[in-house]
Amino acid sequence: MPRKKDKPSASRPARASRDSGVTTGGPIDFGGGIADGSPPDESQQAPAVAFAACSPPDTRTPPQFLIYFRRPLVLTADPVAKLTAKPPFSISQAQVSSGEAVLGLDPTFAQTWNLTDVTIGDLASAMSIAPLEQLTLQFQMSQRKTLSQSSLDSTESIQSSESTTSDKEAVNVTRASTETQNWHVDATASVSCGPASLSVTGGYSKGVTNSNQQAISHISDSTKKSAQSLKTVHKIEISGSTDTTISSAQTRTFKNPYYDRSMSINVFHLLKHYSVQTEIYEVRAAILINVDGLVFDSGFVLGNGDFLRSYLLDSSLLDNLSVALQGAMPTVSLSPDAQTLAATISRQALHLLFDDVNIFNVSNLAGKNANNVSLSFDAQLASSGLSDSLAHHLGAIFVILNFFYAVFNAPSPTAAGSLVDNDDDAAIRTASVLAADVGKKWDTLYPDYSKDPADTDIKDIMDNKQFTEIFRRLPGFLTLVNGAVGPLLGAAQQAEDAANAQAQANYLLTRLITHLSANRNYYVQNYLTYISEQTRNQAIIDFAESVLEKCNLPTDNPEAFDTQRAFVDGQQIVIPTFTPLTADEVTNYGTEIFGDASTASGTVEEPIPEVVEIDIPCDGVHIEVAPGGCVLPDVPPPPQNSLSIVVQNASLDLNK
Repeated sequence: MPRKKDKPSASRPARASRDSGVTTGGPIDFGGGIADGSPPDESQQAPAVAFAACSPPDTRTPPQFLIYFRRPLVLTADPVAKLTAKPPFSISQAQVSSGEAVLGLDPTFAQTWNLTDVTIGDLASAMSIAPLEQLTLQFQMSQRKTLSQSSLDSTESIQSSESTTSDKEAVNVTRASTETQNWHVDATASVSCGPASLSVTGGYSKGVTNSNQQAISHISDSTKKSAQSLKTVHKIEISGSTDTTISSAQTRTFKNPYYDRSMSINVFHLLKHYSVQTEIYEVRAAILINVDGLVFDSGFVLGNGDFLRSYLLDSSLLDNLSVALQGAMPTVSLSPDAQTLAATISRQALHLLFDDVNIFNVSNLAGKNANNVSLSFDAQLASSGLSDSLAHHLGAIFVILNFFYAVFNAPSPTAAGSLVDNDDDAAIRTASVLAADVGKKWDTLYPDYSKDPADTDIKDIMDNKQFTEIFRRLPGFLTLVNGAVGPLLGAAQQAEDAANAQAQANYLLTRLITHLSANRNYYVQNYLTYISEQTRNQAIIDFAESVLEKCNLPTDNPEAFDTQRAFVDGQQIVIPTFTPLTADEVTNYGTEIFGDASTASGTVEEPIPEVVEIDIPCDGVHIEVAPGGCVLPDVPPPPQNSLSIVVQNASLDLNK
C-alpha cells in the first residue's frame, strides 16, 4: 500500500517519477534519514544548499538504483463489460473477436538496489610468460552477449537512462528475469510480472495482502536466481594480440623483468555486492481488458504483413507469405468467360461452314440447290466440288474439308447431337486445327487475291457453275476463327494460369489463417506488444478509450481511469486510475465491489518488504602478477648496454 504521510519510513528512497523512473528530491536515504538524522518528508521539497566556490565537494552519495515491477490483480471474474459492440472493436488493423473487461488492482512494487561492496571473485585465467618475454593480452567480457535479443528488446525503454536510473548490473539481472519469467518493461519504466487472480473466499482484505506478499516473494526470488545465472554465464576471454590500437576490447602489455624465472599472470572476476529490497510502492484501481482473440482473416493478413514476417512460427508459411498475401487480395473475374466465348464462336463458325444454310443465294445447278454444302462433297454429281478442286490445285484442301465435315456431323457418345455441339473443347479444337492447317494451304495458293482480281483459278472455284459452296464459305470461316478464337484462347490460357495461381494463393492463405487460429493466444499476445511498440502505445490508448466509451464506463472525473497510462500485459490491457489508493480506500474498494463489509475482513495490510543479498559479475578484471617459484641456475644476466654496428659484409658488437 502507499506509505502514509504521517509515518514515513527511514529506509524508503526518494519518491520516483512515474514516467522516467529517475529519483528526484533531496539526498537519498539509506537507512539513517537525511544528513541531520531526521527522516525524509515526501510532502516537502528539499531546501536549496549553497555551494562554496573555493571548496571541493566533500560528500558522496552512495549508489542506489530503483526498478519498478507491476502485477495486475483480478478481483472478480464477473465482467463489467463484454466486447460485443457493433461495429466490433479493433486494435489498429485487427478486429477483436472476443473479450471482456473486469475490475482489478494494479499494484506497483519498488526494488531498491544498494551497492555494499566490490570484491575480487573467482580466478578466470592463469598464464605464465617466459623470462624477459613481452606479451600483449586482450581482455573481452561476454556477459551481455549471453542474453537473447528478445530480452534486450524488452528492456529497451530503460536503456537510455541506465546512467541515472539503474546500474547496468541491475539492468542485466532484470533482463534475465524478463526472459525467464516473461516480464516486460512498459511505457512507465516498470516491469510487469503477469496477472494474478485473487481468491476472496478467506476475506478480500486478507486476499489482497497475501497476493501482494506473494508478488514480493516472487520478484525477490526471481531476482536472486537471475543474479546466480548471470554469474554462471559470465565469461572473460583472453587472447594474444600484437595490435595495441584495438578499440573494442581492453589490451594490456606485460613484460617479464626476470631473466632467470617465469612470471605468472592471474586474472580474476570482479563482483559487486548488492542488498536488494523489494516492497510495495502503491496500488491503483484498474480495469483489466482480457483480449481473448483477434479476427484472423484475409483482412488481418493484408493489414499486418510486417507483423507476420516478424512473428510467424511456421517457416514454410513465412517463405510463402507473399503468395498468401496475393490470396488475400480480391480476385478479378473475367466476364464473359474467354473459354466459353471461344467455344461459342468456334461452334457458330463450324455451323456456318458445314450446315446447309443459304448464305450467298446462288442459282440452282442441274435442278439442285447449289447453296447446300452437303452437295459440295457428293463426288457423283456431274459438276462436283471434288472434280473442280482437282482442276484448280485445291484437292488437298477439299479432302481435308470433306473429312472435317464428317467429324462435324459425328454423333456425341454421351449426349444427343454431335460431339461439337456438346463439347466446348471439341468445338474449339476442331475449328482451330481446321483453320490453322487449311488457312496455311489457302494462303500459299492465294497469297494476295485482292492484287490480282483476274486470277481465273479463284474465279472458277467460287462461281456458281459447280457445286463448290464449301469454297465460297471458307475465307469467311478462316477470318472468323483466326481473328476471334485465337486471341480468346490466349486470354483463356492467361485466365487459367491466373486461376491456378489464385488457387495456390488461396490454399496458402487458408493454411496461414488456420495456423494463426490454432496458435491464437501466442499471436494475440505478440500482436498487442508489437502494435504497442510500433505506435508508441497510441493504438492501445485508442482501444482503451473506445472500450470505456462504448461500455459506458467512467472516464470524466479525477477518480476515473487514466487511458493514457494503459499498458499491455500478456493478453490483457490494464487501465489504471489517475490516483493511487490508500489502504483504507483499497478496503472500501473491495467492499463496494462485493457488496458485503464482512467480506473485507479487516483492513488491507502493507506486505513486509523482503531483502536479499546478491553478488553480480561486473565489468572489468583484477590482474595479479607473481614471480615464478622455480629459479633457473647458471643463467647469465642480460647485458646492460648493447651496441651493434653493421658495415657491408662485417659486423661489430660492443657489450658492456
